[in-house]
Amino acid sequence: MYRTLVARRAALLRPATLARPAAVLKPAFGRMYSDSRSEGSVATSQGFGKREKAQEDLFIREQEKQKLTKLREAMQKQREELAALEAQHDELAQKIVEEGDKSK
Repeated sequence: MYRTLVARRAALLRPATLARPAAVLKPAFGRMYSDSRSEGSVATSQGFGKREKAQEDLFIREQEKQKLTKLREAMQKQREELAALEAQHDELAQKIVEEGDKSK
C-alpha cells in the first residue's frame, strides 16, 4: 500500500513518461549503429582525410626544403672549388706567358 501511495504521488509530481514503472522505461543511452560507413567512421570522414593530406603535404614540403638546402650547399661548395681551380689555371697561364716572354 505504501508503494502505491508513493507511485501515485510521484505520478502527480513528475510528467507521465517518468511515472511509469522502471520495467517499462527504455534505457536512455543505448548502442547506436549506423548503416552507412560515412557516418561515425573517423577514418573515412572528409575532415579527417583533408587533415591527413595536409599533414602529409607539410611533411613532404619540409623534406623537399631539406633536400634543396643540401643541394644549394653542394652547389656553393662546387662553385668555390671551381673558382679555386680557375685561379690556379690563371696563375699557371700567367707563368707560361711570362716564361714564354723570357725565352724570346
